[in-house]
Amino acid sequence: MGTMGMHGLSSLGTTSEASAGFPLGLGYRSGHLGLAGEGRAGGIGSGESKLVNASLDIGGRLYLSESDVSPFIGGGFAVSWFKRNEIYGASSNVSELSGSGASSFAVVGLEALRTHHVGIVVAGRVDLPFYSLDGEIDRFGPQGREKISSYAMPISLNVGLVIH
Repeated sequence: MGTMGMHGLSSLGTTSEASAGFPLGLGYRSGHLGLAGEGRAGGIGSGESKLVNASLDIGGRLYLSESDVSPFIGGGFAVSWFKRNEIYGASSNVSELSGSGASSFAVVGLEALRTHHVGIVVAGRVDLPFYSLDGEIDRFGPQGREKISSYAMPISLNVGLVIH
């Protein structure tokens, strides 16, 4: 099966504005179990502190029924990259924070029209990177440039089509 859709992205643990992106994936499903691989790219939006992302992942799903409409839970591992802008102080100093590496994710969702050629999937996902977002900010005065770091747990709402 193939999947394509759209996701809205924000984060827990740090302030970021919502952005949008697109996932594309391939998978296999048999009964209650599924295996899926997906590529995701996002960062569409006009916010100053929006979250930008790119990832390749592989994971599994457990479908709670074999009917035409089935909720599922799942998780897996990814290689990911995230970036966002951080705004500091009254002078609105902006620093770009970014990080990349291994991460894991958990997903919960609902797949409908599973017995048709084209189905619908809606899912919520939280990414758990094994790294932090790092950057530097200009401090005026004797401090000069200061290294900063922030941990972000990206969350997304995915809506898409499943092609069987």
